[in-house]
Amino acid sequence: MEIFDLIIIGGGFSGILLSYHVKTLAPNMKVGIIHPAKHLGGLAYSQATSSAVLNVPHWKMSALVDDSENFSKFVKDQNCPLQDQAFARRQDYLIYLQKITAESQLAGTHLIEGEALAISKNQNIWDVKLASKTLHCKLVVLALGNFPPSSFNSNPAKHFIQNDPWKPGVIQSLLKNKQITIIGTGLTAVDIVWELFNQNYQGEITLVSRRGLTPMSHDLNQHPMNWDGPVCSPLLMLRHFKQQIGTNDWRSVIDSLRPITQETWQAWDLTLQKQFIRHLRPYWDVARHRLAPTLANTLETLKSDGRLIIKRGRILEITSTKDQSQAIIKFKNNTSLITDQIMNCSGSQSLSTQTSPLIASILNSGYAQIDDLKLGFKTDHVGRILGARENVTNLYTIGPLRKGTLWESIAVPELRPETIALAKTLIQDLHSKA
Repeated sequence: MEIFDLIIIGGGFSGILLSYHVKTLAPNMKVGIIHPAKHLGGLAYSQATSSAVLNVPHWKMSALVDDSENFSKFVKDQNCPLQDQAFARRQDYLIYLQKITAESQLAGTHLIEGEALAISKNQNIWDVKLASKTLHCKLVVLALGNFPPSSFNSNPAKHFIQNDPWKPGVIQSLLKNKQITIIGTGLTAVDIVWELFNQNYQGEITLVSRRGLTPMSHDLNQHPMNWDGPVCSPLLMLRHFKQQIGTNDWRSVIDSLRPITQETWQAWDLTLQKQFIRHLRPYWDVARHRLAPTLANTLETLKSDGRLIIKRGRILEITSTKDQSQAIIKFKNNTSLITDQIMNCSGSQSLSTQTSPLIASILNSGYAQIDDLKLGFKTDHVGRILGARENVTNLYTIGPLRKGTLWESIAVPELRPETIALAKTLIQDLHSKA
């Protein structure tokens, strides 16, 4: 029986970089990455069109902790086009990740196309079940990335709703409609708007969310600063933030929190974390996750021209007109909206509503438990998943599934050090059981 030392489930940024670090630090470890066909590199990059750009300047997107200019060198060497002289195309970042993957493959990493359907533990060996075969390994890491939005498939008007913003051909299917409504006003929703108008869409788009907040713009001339205020509660942090933006650019103040965000989050108790999520999260998200200036300016122009409408409201139900030709979105404030097509960009689905067979098998077997905020799995300080019925010592996760533990665990600046730290932990774990 062939036994891998490590199986990584997920071939996005975290999975690719983790395998790279493991093979660099421990060349003899047998490592495999399970990834869906054609999605190596992650959905945000592998399904990106030629006009989609990163929402972070290239000089902050190096995959390597010890070489902060690694991606910038790649951009220069490959003569990659840049928006606003700073934002590279996602397709080029995918090529960059594929280059790292190729180096990992040369070092012996196995790429395994398929979907992991379940895992089970037999003494100290994990069985990872795929549709066509079962793999065996000593360590498992879940690097699953963000989940798709909660589906509206049970809705009676489901034939008007597109539930997968990354599905190939989705933009082409939307172009023929005069009125499009996008549920969600975050980065993915903006991506869809940008792509539609880049393909000469002539109709009207409405973005809908509870608060109607859209991501704010980068300012490439901002000056870095250090946070010098309190971190003991969200309220005190907010008060200090308001004081600071009187004399500093708000982006600099937000960015000054970035190096201490994880530490601050872990110092807060559950009550304070819930307080932040309930009252401040929507404003944090639009200030923290920003747009390239050109993209932000385009949105403002589209709004001024009346071609892009931002609607604030809570959706009560989605039905269809009597002749079944259009969808009707009804809101809790007794207003409604008639539209030709609906695109679901409502954000990553909660673990508690996940329909993934892999997640179901892990939770039903007691190998993991959902964290108290229902943002991901309960983990320890290194990413080891805390089981519900037993102490599972060789099952780990990285990325969004650690959001409840770390809060910031989805972007390159945080994942860079997390991947190398986890690689060292995995090597140590394997050797301790040898």
